[in-house]
Amino acid sequence: MSYIKLTSLEDGPYDTINCHSDLEIPAIDFDPSSSYINLISEIQSTYAQSGAVNLPFLQGFDDSNLHPTSLIKNCNISSDKVGRLENMRRNNYLKQNLNDYMLSEADKLSQINSTYTAIGNYRDGQSVLCRQVERSGTAMSKAVESPIQVRLSDLFSIGGVKGYQGSKLGKTRIHLELQPEVVASIGELNINPDILEKLVVSPYVSNANVIQVNYPQDRPCPFYNGLEFSIKRSNNAVGNYVIVGISYNTTQKAYNLTLNTPIAPGNPNPSPFEKYLSSSSSSVFVINRVELVLKKYPQPIPNIPVLNYRTFTTEEVNGFPAGNYSKMFYLEPECVNLFVLFPTDDSNLTSTYVDKLTYRFRLDNEDLTNRDILVGSPLDLDRLNNTFNNADLNLKNLRGENNPVDIVGGNPRFLMMLATPVPPTQTEKLFQININSPKAIPRMILYKQVLRSVKVS
Repeated sequence: MSYIKLTSLEDGPYDTINCHSDLEIPAIDFDPSSSYINLISEIQSTYAQSGAVNLPFLQGFDDSNLHPTSLIKNCNISSDKVGRLENMRRNNYLKQNLNDYMLSEADKLSQINSTYTAIGNYRDGQSVLCRQVERSGTAMSKAVESPIQVRLSDLFSIGGVKGYQGSKLGKTRIHLELQPEVVASIGELNINPDILEKLVVSPYVSNANVIQVNYPQDRPCPFYNGLEFSIKRSNNAVGNYVIVGISYNTTQKAYNLTLNTPIAPGNPNPSPFEKYLSSSSSSVFVINRVELVLKKYPQPIPNIPVLNYRTFTTEEVNGFPAGNYSKMFYLEPECVNLFVLFPTDDSNLTSTYVDKLTYRFRLDNEDLTNRDILVGSPLDLDRLNNTFNNADLNLKNLRGENNPVDIVGGNPRFLMMLATPVPPTQTEKLFQININSPKAIPRMILYKQVLRSVKVS
């Protein structure tokens, strides 16, 4: 087994116009379940203070906790001999909301602290996305490129198989439509009083460029070279400074912080830290390159006559005003599960939650329940649980909570997903959705999970 790296046929950087990336895989056998795509990204920033390097926080424009798949809006995979295998439209919206149900609170907190997601780590102070952080000495922190890893199994159902026989299926092509604009670079990350709370700062001398802060050495250092902060003195004058050197005094159990300029004259304040500053005047998230890392088999794998997998087809419809809504849809004969989501716009990846909304599904003119279902009720959660089980998806967050701790308000963010299993049939199924909503619904998307079978030999 060995890994090979393939680069996109198109050059970056990618934006709202130049957003398409194509990857071509030679006719080789590989393991999709151990292969992944790297989105090589950076955060381009300008700063008011010379030498300042802010640690940005990346999140969705709707303040959501993003997953790596959130950056890929549409994607498809095809081969020379079979043609299109999967075509995932509005994939990031589906996978964003599915992941919010499939990840537990502990999983989400762990992901928030991962540098391989679109979040970055600021809670434990060890690392951060797109920044090389220096917490000792005089070397300055700097902006760097970082890979955001997206597994093939997170994009395609066929990406979860152990063996893909490219030697028989021919060349394989993956097309990605990126959507980097769903990510916002938040400049206010460093305005976080919790990081500096209860720190003891030794009295400093005016015109000195070194201050001393008591802090245990066995805890992660809360400072880094390039951090800009303000000091408010007893005469209420405020000065902004950048840390350019960090050392630890083991005797006094304190950090010695060297500043870029001496502290201006004035009566010293016993706790000089006023706040961290967000020094960047502009900060933009950019995807520069796309790479595909494949786990290649050294020899052709044993023949698999038929490749069975599940994928999704997508149908998007306009929204509707408050009140009663009813609409008929056709489901494919091989459709086995249905998920209904409610976006507000292309940049908002969180399905809109509407309190007191009720709904009822009818399949081939027969009600699937004996009464209307209230969103969030036990019957609603039971239908959701049955659908995830039927789809072979792990349901860990039944409440549909997007963020364990909301970044802005500190309150949970709930999602709304209507779901039901449906039996496969020999002909198309007639599906009716009846909704009574106290609020207008901007849009509605139906994701139909269908069975697929491909003859390999």
